Amino acid sequence: TDLNTMFEGRIRQSFIDEGYSHDIVDSVLPKLLVNCVGAQKTATELTRARNENPASFKQLVETAVRVARLSAKGQGGPINTGLLSEGIEQDAYQVFAALSDQPSLAELIALSETLHGYFESILVMDQDEQVKQNRLAFLNACHEAYKTQSNFEAIQV
Repeated sequence: TDLNTMFEGRIRQSFIDEGYSHDIVDSVLPKLLVNCVGAQKTATELTRARNENPASFKQLVETAVRVARLSAKGQGGPINTGLLSEGIEQDAYQVFAALSDQPSLAELIALSETLHGYFESILVMDQDEQVKQNRLAFLNACHEAYKTQSNFEAIQV
């Protein structure tokens, strides 16, 4: 509605006036109307991560974006752990399974580090349709975890 748009615009500008970058603010906009304090906390954590460890932050963002784009090609659904045949798949799943319901940025950074190796070793779009859909379901679940923190596609690295 118009009121929500006006309110969101004012809060967005307030965040920018406080020193948050435009892209960080845009990445937390979905949280603003639901949990303004949570959005500010996330913006602070993202800014700190960007400033303190740029390489790790870049990997986080790039991995989250890659996961989002690949997961859109699948149907979601349950993950069949029996189809996770490669060691890196099992490792990545274990890191994912250990995430809390509302994963912290540190948890997502750890997931990103594991998924970086996953993408180096695994062909997601496998010829076996069951394996492919299972991998896409796994990435969809990872995408849902990333979305609890931020819309990483809005962040520029």
